[in-house]
Amino acid sequence: LLGGSRPGRSRRAVRGHPGGLRGRFSRKERRDLLIATVLVVLVGVSVWGNPYGIIRAVQVFAVLAAVGLWWFPLATIGLFLVSFMVHEMAHKFTAQHYGLWSEFRMTTAGYYLSLIAVLFSVPIFGTGVVLSRGSATQEQDGKINLAGPVSNLVFGNVLFAAMAVIGLTMSGGALTGLGYYVLLAIRYGVRLNAMLGLFNMIPFQPFDGATVFAWSRRVWLVTALALLVLLVAGYLFPI
Repeated sequence: LLGGSRPGRSRRAVRGHPGGLRGRFSRKERRDLLIATVLVVLVGVSVWGNPYGIIRAVQVFAVLAAVGLWWFPLATIGLFLVSFMVHEMAHKFTAQHYGLWSEFRMTTAGYYLSLIAVLFSVPIFGTGVVLSRGSATQEQDGKINLAGPVSNLVFGNVLFAAMAVIGLTMSGGALTGLGYYVLLAIRYGVRLNAMLGLFNMIPFQPFDGATVFAWSRRVWLVTALALLVLLVAGYLFPI
């Protein structure tokens, strides 16, 4: 189960929100982003203990560290966190581009989902939502929601390109030692971003795809298919 948050939006104009200025972060938003970062990292750690949770993950880390692969789980956790932040900030900055007030907020449901994820090694991203308020057209609304999945599509393709280059430059295609684990970590990032983006393109509320689908079915279809292709490519890439 992989979930991402989506912008909640109001049509009324909002004034007097300095944290919503373009590129700005309020104190409350910085606090919520810090909390979300800690929770996402904990979820990223817990995934390594699947299906037994974070305690088992710590044991796995100890084993990997003993054989000199301490960096490998850290790399996947870093990709986990960056994928989350890329998605959320894409929503925020796109909304701000259109002059809307926009900030990330933790939610009560997010705390419960994170607890479940940490205890049962479920990769859930639903720690909070990007709230946007102001006057926006349907097209702008659609693009704000589309920004999250597209950011994961772009990031996933960058990782796929890096994976392909590294794979092709290996002498004789022999993937051993450090190179093998580097490719494994990158492939994890490709799959993760494809799944995160594709899951959020579900055309029903509260997913991003619902607003995108209502704005443009063609854009929704092209984006969903591109993410699906990336996901399949991530699984088929030979390592």
